[in-house]
Amino acid sequence: MPPYYVRRQGHFNLATGETMKNRTTGIALIVYSLLFVGLFVLEGTRESLGFIDADNPQVMMAFLAERIDIFTYTGQLYILMGFAVAALAADKWAKSRESSSLMVGMGAFFLPIASGLFLTNGVLRIAAPGTLLHMASYNEEWGIAGYLAVQMAGTQGLALAGGMAMSAWAATFSLGCIQTKNYPKFLPWLGLLGFVHILAYMFGPLLPDSLPVYPLYIISIFGMPLWFLLLGLAELQNSRD
Repeated sequence: MPPYYVRRQGHFNLATGETMKNRTTGIALIVYSLLFVGLFVLEGTRESLGFIDADNPQVMMAFLAERIDIFTYTGQLYILMGFAVAALAADKWAKSRESSSLMVGMGAFFLPIASGLFLTNGVLRIAAPGTLLHMASYNEEWGIAGYLAVQMAGTQGLALAGGMAMSAWAATFSLGCIQTKNYPKFLPWLGLLGFVHILAYMFGPLLPDSLPVYPLYIISIFGMPLWFLLLGLAELQNSRD
């Protein structure tokens, strides 16, 4: 039997069929979730070196001058995240063409957006440090102003928008999977944390402080990587069935 055929449910499919698609999705999701955790580890490294206040541009410029490598590593992780999401997007886009589900189609739309945002942020974080330090060597205020521009456009813009797009995909994908039996029952419901992430971010500043919006937002931030990891493992399991 040619190696590029696989046996599935009593008939032969090309290896680019459902089994390989599930495997690609599973690997991409697991890689994405681990890279996400890696960003938090690097953030903890910054704090362990004594640069606690990330909102102080003078502190962050001092951190950049001392450990430019950590800033570069975060850029590399964002680029790898972009590639992982791109692989996921290609796989889900192929599936969306075979499905009439509105949720599947919407999900395929959000993924390439997230990939582009992560890639752009990664390139920005790698390219910016040398330029910022060079500017600061002429005038410290120039370097601080440049850092603020990178911070607002990158971390506060591209990275958060990429996470928002991933949450939108997770929520729409989960809605489309609630009635299926392809995944553990809790998994689609956990994926609805994506809606919590989006709504808390959009409307949280407008709601009274008495409402637990911020705790829900934090739960969604840490809950989404866990969901991506669990979904990736489930997809790998489905590829073996």
